[in-house]
Amino acid sequence: MKKLALLFAVLLFAGCATVGTQTEVINAEFSIESWSPFERDEGGVNGWFGMRNIGNVEIGYFEVSFEVICEDGMRYIGKSWGPANTLGDFYEGKVGMPVPVGVTYNGLFTVTTYGSKPTSVRIYDWRIMQYY
Repeated sequence: MKKLALLFAVLLFAGCATVGTQTEVINAEFSIESWSPFERDEGGVNGWFGMRNIGNVEIGYFEVSFEVICEDGMRYIGKSWGPANTLGDFYEGKVGMPVPVGVTYNGLFTVTTYGSKPTSVRIYDWRIMQYY
């Protein structure tokens, strides 16, 4: 009986020791909301994107790259970032408002294609950093 009571006490203590601990998860979903070709002859696109914070910590900085594929087979990469102006600003503490958990940040992007006619746009790469 003492062994059973000791085992119960150990299990109870082990369970209590883990209560309240939560692993920090930084994660986001990026989407292209809309895009359209430049009205000028030089070629390129303007568009809107969304970044939804699906982690459990605030996002302090992100970079997202877009790939534009053109009619002639050429591919061009452009980048957008936020809410800080640059990664250097983020490291120096010069950030805008963080992106809270569950909130979507919307932003603009532009990619120049130097005369090539764009046919599609996709998210090429992204990275995010936790807000401190």
